[in-house]
Amino acid sequence: MKEIIPRSVDILPKGGKNSTFGQLIGFFYETDFEPEVRFGRFRVDFYSKSMKLAFEYDGIHHYSVIQKIESDKRKNDLMKSEGIKLIRWPFYFMPTQDTCKHIFQDHYSDKKFSLMLKNLFGTSNMTEMGSPGFHSTPNIPANFIWPGIDKFLTELYNAPESIRHQVRHSLKLYCQVRADNNYEIVIPTHHEKFMEFFKGHDDESYLGFYSKNES
Repeated sequence: MKEIIPRSVDILPKGGKNSTFGQLIGFFYETDFEPEVRFGRFRVDFYSKSMKLAFEYDGIHHYSVIQKIESDKRKNDLMKSEGIKLIRWPFYFMPTQDTCKHIFQDHYSDKKFSLMLKNLFGTSNMTEMGSPGFHSTPNIPANFIWPGIDKFLTELYNAPESIRHQVRHSLKLYCQVRADNNYEIVIPTHHEKFMEFFKGHDDESYLGFYSKNES
């Protein structure tokens, strides 16, 4: 049997509407989103004026640079005062079915999800995309500062349970395969709440996605 090689797709905002993040949003909404819209001193990655809805892609700096983290708080407050809903997409997320239901909520449908899988990933099998988490990126939680770790944990515990298991499993594989079990260079071992999360049990029913670190 021929081995299936999953199409490698990174969800990124660069490139505006033609970016993978812009395309992803487009599969779930009928309205147009304008890229890089400014609100005073702040900018959002994508914005729909008709829906008063904004999307932000949170890359590594949103977890590792205190100025960025504090700026995000002020941006959140501004969007709220303007009556704009701001949705943040963490860089370690992948558009699994649970992720898309969580992020897009009432705008999610199985039909839209299937169309996204086929056009963005070239598959009808969700497990052929990479799972949420950390696989080969150098942007790992060991680089997060304390407020970034808290942000990361808050996101995970507000997300569907499957994402927590997938992210935790990816970190354990990363430690084993890419760091020779040197945990301190991958995860913040000094952070008690993070370690409580990391030491949790991984439910195999949520796993099975393609991973570069899976043997």
